[in-house]
Amino acid sequence: MPLATDTRKLSHVITTHDKLKLTARQFKVLETLQLIGPSTNEEIREHLGWQINWVTGRTFELRQFGVVVDAGRRKCKITGNICHVWKTK
Repeated sequence: MPLATDTRKLSHVITTHDKLKLTARQFKVLETLQLIGPSTNEEIREHLGWQINWVTGRTFELRQFGVVVDAGRRKCKITGNICHVWKTK
């Protein structure tokens, strides 16, 4: 059962989506970051079951829109490499 704060965050994502006119893939990446928290591109890819190039392009576009920001670097849970972590603003 989602918490009230999760519901509010998801509602904010939907509102942001409407204002920015995000594509379906951009919205799915944004929604995934809201649901699983700060993640690397590879972790997002794994969660969605997509190709990596679908994710990296979308995170770049979402950063340009200002709705996703860099959350630092850490070891990726999938690759084990040190990678950038993205989070919603």
